[in-house]
Amino acid sequence: MSTKSRNGIFHPFIASVFPPLSLYLHNVGKLYFWDAIKPVGLTLIAVAVFWWGSQRVLKDRARSAMVTTLAFLMFFSFGHFTGLLERGLASIWPAFVSTLTTRSTLTVLAIIWLGLWFLVSVLALRARLNFDAITQFMNVFSLALMLMLGFRYGAFVHYRNTLRQEASGVAGFAPVPASANLERLPDVYYLVIDGYGRADVLRDLYGFDNAGFVGFLEEQGFYLANASNANYNITLLSLASTLNFDYLDSVAAQVDPDSVNPLPAFSLIQNSRLLEYFHSQGYTIANFSSGYAVTELATADVHLAPKDGLNPFETALVNTTPLQLLFTRKQYDFHRERILFALDQLPEVEQLEGPVFAFAHIVAPHPPFVFDAEGNPLYPDMPFILDDGSFLTKNISREIYLASYHAQAQYITLMLRQTLTRLLENASNEAIIIVQSDHGPGAYLDWGSLENSNLQERLGILNAYYFPDQNYSSLYPGISPVNTFRVILNQYFNASYPLLEDRSFFALMHQPYHFIEVTDRLASSVSPQE
Repeated sequence: MSTKSRNGIFHPFIASVFPPLSLYLHNVGKLYFWDAIKPVGLTLIAVAVFWWGSQRVLKDRARSAMVTTLAFLMFFSFGHFTGLLERGLASIWPAFVSTLTTRSTLTVLAIIWLGLWFLVSVLALRARLNFDAITQFMNVFSLALMLMLGFRYGAFVHYRNTLRQEASGVAGFAPVPASANLERLPDVYYLVIDGYGRADVLRDLYGFDNAGFVGFLEEQGFYLANASNANYNITLLSLASTLNFDYLDSVAAQVDPDSVNPLPAFSLIQNSRLLEYFHSQGYTIANFSSGYAVTELATADVHLAPKDGLNPFETALVNTTPLQLLFTRKQYDFHRERILFALDQLPEVEQLEGPVFAFAHIVAPHPPFVFDAEGNPLYPDMPFILDDGSFLTKNISREIYLASYHAQAQYITLMLRQTLTRLLENASNEAIIIVQSDHGPGAYLDWGSLENSNLQERLGILNAYYFPDQNYSSLYPGISPVNTFRVILNQYFNASYPLLEDRSFFALMHQPYHFIEVTDRLASSVSPQE
């Protein structure tokens, strides 16, 4: 018998947008607000369509509304369910946990989750229930969720303000004096090749001989700093230091040592003194999309990206749902397209109104491993993540990491060589090109332990420079990224920055501002760990 609810029904819409909004608030400081607009809008449309379809089948608004709310709450809780399962079984059934990220296991779990929703819905629909009362309850329940969200938002605003106060309380770096009195300012290309190891690291740990690429760079007139180490082992810290050409000691001194607040370092990247200086000199700032929020420069004049792709929030939201089974391949495709797009389009930046500062963060050969040695697409059998080190090697063996990195590095090296060839052909004679890693690879990186990490692997980096006049007298084999733009600003923009001592620091993921200096631990050669 059909029941006609005399109450207004709104719980499907309110309850269903709770999970994406909650996810956004949970990731404050890592996402942009506009990233959440499209997913929330699509959720509301999907709810309306699903509710309309279920009404056509059940011939009852109240019953169909209950089924719709239950469906979307379970839909957005799938990822939390698998995460809870992983944590709960980690100690008692590790063999099963190791398969939880595989497509086959996730498919089985998704079918079970769908079956559970269907069973609960059927039992509820067949029971002799007062659906007017259920509607009232679910309306109140959805309002309670929104009230909870309101409290979360209030906490979010307080937390955001705390983060911003902490970030704004961190003294920035002094601006660069605007003293470049040059007839023609050089275009500057800064390529960050994420996780690309130094030549000896790749040879000794990964069995990858890139002597051909080294020879190519030298033939093209690059200076290769073949003993260079990163200043920090985390991208966020590394780029904050490089783009401000200074160490982050003053930042660490002003931030709670136990803080995991990304905003102090994030703000130093988004509002770096290098970008401010180039803006003051009339440069066009061109930023290639990386899919990594830290290097999506909001202050850039030109944002270059392939047409399709999921933003970081959409990726995180998809991974909370069974859609990860359908979108995982597309997410890897989007990631691959960003890499290829940047490498293909970088030489075309020269056509922009100049002078130009082009910043391209290429998230490769850093995981995920989406290319084989010939450039054929690969699809890792796990949800799309940008994790590295021990966060990744808990799901794949070290042997697989080493082999996969070797193959991807081989292809990225080939593509990088082609990009640089075209860039040198297209760029004016005054172009400056920096090809630099933010850190090395992470097969032997333990995010929770300095002692269990191979420092040479993580900190030994590719670091190459092309200067238009081939004057490399200020460069030396062990120059580190903190001195990169000191040299360039001194030599080409009339600055007078003293070079800093080249130092390297290690930070654990749960204490990113607790810098452990490891300069003295870094040897000139590396050997594989057992």
